Amino acid sequence: MQAKNLHSAIINHYIAKKAEAIAMLELIYNKSVSIGDHTNILDETKKWVEILEKSESCINTLNDLFREQNGE
Repeated sequence: MQAKNLHSAIINHYIAKKAEAIAMLELIYNKSVSIGDHTNILDETKKWVEILEKSESCINTLNDLFREQNGE
């Protein structure tokens, strides 16, 4: 697999995780009644914020690394 294809694949993975985290946070904030009573909303919120932060950080790190390797 070429480096560009590998880079795109891993970036797309983290973009999907970011989108999932945003969707879950919107659900928690805007439609918390649809979340079961057994769910600890604070723990769920922290979990998805951490996934969002990690995804954004990974995207930035990979883009920086790819730019450096291509002399940009």
